[in-house]
Amino acid sequence: FNIKKEAFEKIDDNSLTFISPSKWMFEKAKESMLLKRFQHIFVPHFIDTGIFKYRERGEARKEFGLSEDRKIFLYVSAVLENERKGFSKVVELAKNMKDVLFVFIGKTNNRVQIEKIENIVVVDDAFSPELMAKYYSAADYLLNFSVAESFGLTTVESLCSGTPVICYDIPVMREHIENGVNGVFIQEKDIDIINIFPLNRKEISENSVKKYGKHNFEKYLELYGGIE
Repeated sequence: FNIKKEAFEKIDDNSLTFISPSKWMFEKAKESMLLKRFQHIFVPHFIDTGIFKYRERGEARKEFGLSEDRKIFLYVSAVLENERKGFSKVVELAKNMKDVLFVFIGKTNNRVQIEKIENIVVVDDAFSPELMAKYYSAADYLLNFSVAESFGLTTVESLCSGTPVICYDIPVMREHIENGVNGVFIQEKDIDIINIFPLNRKEISENSVKKYGKHNFEKYLELYGGIE
């Protein structure tokens, strides 16, 4: 803390601007003892909505050979066993919801062990944006059981693809999710998801594309004074 304090004290008030991708982080940064004297701007991350866009769920499922009749929950993490992303809780949920297919996307050294649970399929080669977008479209819901997020990128990518999100009711998620409209909030202590229901996927995508599209990138260009 003292090293940071000494470093920031050498910077003029008007020489540094902090950009926060969420309102929650924006408010925290403005209140920070070290940062509050600087300029603060809120700009959500921008999503490539040419890739993360609405697709018919059936078409995406055919491409991956997934059942068109079975409900599919998607769990995404760079490292699957990341407990900050809620790995154990998703596994527990899979064990309790045998009729649902759980698709896990991320790296793991325990694929065989995870797939011993019959309704879990692990995909470790879907890190291209194009493939990710299709997996979002193929799913009924994205599961994001993170207890802390700075923005929630997978949540927003999923919404732009038209797929609602099941998540905890934490400050950052409230900026993206309207309960019962584009997702469902559950309590952290409650692993049973019982109040899931169909939502308007096309409308979810349209609203999210407007909120997280290229205009957010343009805000960066305005901030930096444009480019030649």
